Amino acid sequence: MTALYITLGILFVLLLLLFLPLAIVLRYDGSVSVKFFVLFLPFSFYPRKRRERDYSKRSVDRKKRRLEKKAARKGKTTKKKPTSQKGKRDVLSPLKLILHILTATHPRLVRAFRIRLCELRVTVATEDAAKTAILYGAASQITALVLEVCERFLWCKRNKRRVDVVADFCGTESSVSAHIRFTSNLYRILRLGIAAGIVFLKHKLQNKKTVEQPKGEQQNG
Repeated sequence: MTALYITLGILFVLLLLLFLPLAIVLRYDGSVSVKFFVLFLPFSFYPRKRRERDYSKRSVDRKKRRLEKKAARKGKTTKKKPTSQKGKRDVLSPLKLILHILTATHPRLVRAFRIRLCELRVTVATEDAAKTAILYGAASQITALVLEVCERFLWCKRNKRRVDVVADFCGTESSVSAHIRFTSNLYRILRLGIAAGIVFLKHKLQNKKTVEQPKGEQQNG
């Protein structure tokens, strides 16, 4: 009976971890700040707190010796290799693979993360009033188009009361402030990761078959 209670307790903890709400809060008001929330506990992701550097003679000597050892190891291991066209990797292939995975897992990606636009304020200001009016019209249209696309193709909601584009005819500099919240849980992220892994393996297997087929044709020929 005790083993049954322990098993049920472990299962309950696993379910609790899988469906524990996770959130990433992105703020921009001249500088970017990113916070990661587990339930209601905040963890600052960016900017990170800078550690106070130790400038004592002992630490400086230790760092100097470490750099000298690293330079010596690097000098021993680095050897000039003849450059050839065959040795060059295709830079576009990883990008193509990433785009392929994103397009294949797009429905799960949309369901995995819910986006909440809590606040967006665009202030348009220039030294010329006519130029401010023109830029204000363009900024209003672009903002409305971007929000419409996000709401239609992403799981995105917005607080309409706190989304605004303003023309400041008295100011001289434009500014943008935004507050975006991404929410998910470990279960959705795991499903997305498994789907992306399956697409990745299928892509690798297809490439392997296409490489082996020409070799077989050359041997038959």
